[in-house]
Amino acid sequence: MNLYDRLRNKQTTHIARKVLMRNSEKDMTYILFNKQAAAIDSIVICENSKESPLGPIFMKIKTENILEFIDWFVPRYKT
Repeated sequence: MNLYDRLRNKQTTHIARKVLMRNSEKDMTYILFNKQAAAIDSIVICENSKESPLGPIFMKIKTENILEFIDWFVPRYKT
């Protein structure tokens, strides 16, 4: 299962959207994931790098229309 699907299966869509919107600037945004959780095939979003003892997984997204991407990736309402 890919990240797109996992965010919809868990109740994390609203958190991911909030973080991506807060971190967006011009044509890019980013989100941090807990590395330990990822090691056991789980998704935990970090608000800052200190929340992941081993350091977070940093995912940077760059596109011409970042708001359109965010609306697709994590819509306002769970689909």
